[in-house]
Amino acid sequence: MIEVSHKENVLFLTINRPEVLNALNIAVMNRLQEELTYAEENESVKVIVITGKGKAFVAGADINEFLSLKDAGEAAEYSRLGQTVFSYISNLSKPVICAINGYALGGGLELALACDIRFASENAKLGLPEIKLGLYPGYGGAQRLPRLVGKGKGLYFMMSGETFSAQEAEKMGLIERIVPHEILLETVNDFACKIAKFPSGALGALKASVCNGLEIHIEEALKWDSQRIGALMVSDEAQERARQFISKQN
Repeated sequence: MIEVSHKENVLFLTINRPEVLNALNIAVMNRLQEELTYAEENESVKVIVITGKGKAFVAGADINEFLSLKDAGEAAEYSRLGQTVFSYISNLSKPVICAINGYALGGGLELALACDIRFASENAKLGLPEIKLGLYPGYGGAQRLPRLVGKGKGLYFMMSGETFSAQEAEKMGLIERIVPHEILLETVNDFACKIAKFPSGALGALKASVCNGLEIHIEEALKWDSQRIGALMVSDEAQERARQFISKQN
């Protein structure tokens, strides 16, 4: 269901349901939450990478489960589960990198949107086609996408229900980097290992500063930054790194 690999402070979580293009069901969501909780609590994990097995990242929610929902209340709980797991990703104190290796559609793209940094294969296809079913993204995508690319582009993306290439998605600001398919995971791993060498406290504070700052007035965000930067400046790790930097200059 989810393959787990932990090496050099980087935790790889690979959604492994290639027979259904890694469609998200309740079992996958619950397992993903378990692994993310482990990552948050484990000091040896400094960076998390999420990807998919086979030709898809995640091609959406599991339609069979969707059709089995009995009433609006149960359907709302189903939507809320996805929101809870994806919000947990956004609120993790550790960086979460997404390696989009193929189709990222519906709930799959919503999962990618919850991550901090998105790498994509040059062959990736992205879209939020829920409108074609008389729905709209219910795992948080309707809120996260406009915050990322703007109101107009977000509505265009969701109201059209179209599938976009990695190159088109990059132009919209939806993904950060396109990588040849055959070296996608290698490239993501190299980047993850690079940032994993930096202090966890600084990485976590930076993520919190950016994510929280987007939701509050800039003056409040600046005040928060000054307090957190102050704490980091006098930390043993920052002090030692500063001394090492000075010694190399002399």
